[in-house]
Amino acid sequence: MRDTRQDILNFWFVETPSPQWFQKSDVFDQQILERFKISYKLAREGACDGWQDSPDGTVALCLLLDQFPRRMFRGTEQAYHADKQALLVAKRAIARECEQALDLIKQRFIYMPFTQSENLADQQKSVQYFEKNKEGDPVAYMHAQKRCKVIEAFGRFPQRNAVLGRENTPEEEEYLADPRSVL
Repeated sequence: MRDTRQDILNFWFVETPSPQWFQKSDVFDQQILERFKISYKLAREGACDGWQDSPDGTVALCLLLDQFPRRMFRGTEQAYHADKQALLVAKRAIARECEQALDLIKQRFIYMPFTQSENLADQQKSVQYFEKNKEGDPVAYMHAQKRCKVIEAFGRFPQRNAVLGRENTPEEEEYLADPRSVL
């Protein structure tokens, strides 16, 4: 019998070079969709909640609910549908100090759902969590700070407005016109 949790962890941390994690690639997106769409659907329905009984299972569930939909459904509203669920998994993990049993790289993916939230308190927590590991992962800390500043300024991610059917404010239009605004 296949262990889907281990399949996810092997795919992300062994098969996939880390620079590819955050690069746009139609091939990579399609690969995730083909391999993990059914698992994602099951996770959305709560069928994978038991994975939270172990640190590695929690990382696998965070990846499945947070990182994978951003690739499987890139450019659509569906890319964000599991954000609240992923954040809840991450909050539970941190409340249990689950992430302390993980290496720095895996910890990053427990903290990532906080960086996706359009809630300022979640963003501030994100910065706190990544700050603890800033010596070993300065890029993640820098991105957490940048994302928090966007929420402080706008209360949301303007980059999502078009796909979510939200009107840009004039300030958001100006921000989006700057090529450095890419998150």
